[in-house]
Amino acid sequence: MKTLCITRCSNLLLLLLLLTTHLCAQDYLFLKGEQKGIQVKVVEIGLDEIKYRPFGDTAGPVLSFARYQVDRIVLNDGKMYEFKGETQMGAAIDYSNQAKNAIKVNPFSPINGHLAFSFEHSLAPGKSYELGLSFIGLGMTYPDLYDVPPKPVGTTMRLGFKFINQPDFYVKGMRYFHLLNGGYIKPEITVSMYEITRSTVEQSYFSTKPVSTERRSVVATALLINLGKQWVVSDAVVFDTYIGFGAGYCNYSDEDYTPEVYQYGFTVLPVVPLAFTAGFRLGILLKDNKLKK
Repeated sequence: MKTLCITRCSNLLLLLLLLTTHLCAQDYLFLKGEQKGIQVKVVEIGLDEIKYRPFGDTAGPVLSFARYQVDRIVLNDGKMYEFKGETQMGAAIDYSNQAKNAIKVNPFSPINGHLAFSFEHSLAPGKSYELGLSFIGLGMTYPDLYDVPPKPVGTTMRLGFKFINQPDFYVKGMRYFHLLNGGYIKPEITVSMYEITRSTVEQSYFSTKPVSTERRSVVATALLINLGKQWVVSDAVVFDTYIGFGAGYCNYSDEDYTPEVYQYGFTVLPVVPLAFTAGFRLGILLKDNKLKK
């Protein structure tokens, strides 16, 4: 009987020891930028917070760190959770399945005498490049406004690099939800080359003399800084609006000639080397595998 009691007491003490060890087992929480871990008892790993109690304090209040503040957690059983890719904007998002390419058109460009397309490709979150091409003459040219029909023919080419800004405010649970979405700054170089018909002498309303014409070869270029905003809807449709300014040149901006101001996608002021642009584009998104096909 005595031996049985000793055995039961030993088992009870062992059970209490195991329970105490389990309840007091310590976890380690490592904050970003800190080499030494904090001894804690992790209570919950949430979407936005890591909840814990200080080690050994089983009755105290539950404390928390934001997930972006934590580098990693090592539990008492050796299991480790890392949070290295998280920022104050929220948990890092997997962009691998998002469409990284956009083909866009300016639906209002035909009103201004050209048809403008562009292609954008995302290089990384917040960075992309954009190529543009306009076909001058594929649109309305308003011949009644001139002494002679202008009949423009040529192209405008653009090359720009976008720096896309992440949202400038934080709401709990909010995410930077698409690679190509957001406000942006885009340095851009654009070149316009076309031929256009102009009269060499201004005709009066009552003139009966035949109109003398010339066929001009116009070359214009501009270095622009564009400020814009782009919206992505359902990883399928994109809307892009922008305005830009910078320096420009045109070989027909001299005082000795009737200046060519509008360059089919941008404007170059005569004499003063200033350039402006503005526009709206809409398009569709494509994934890399669709482009390869």
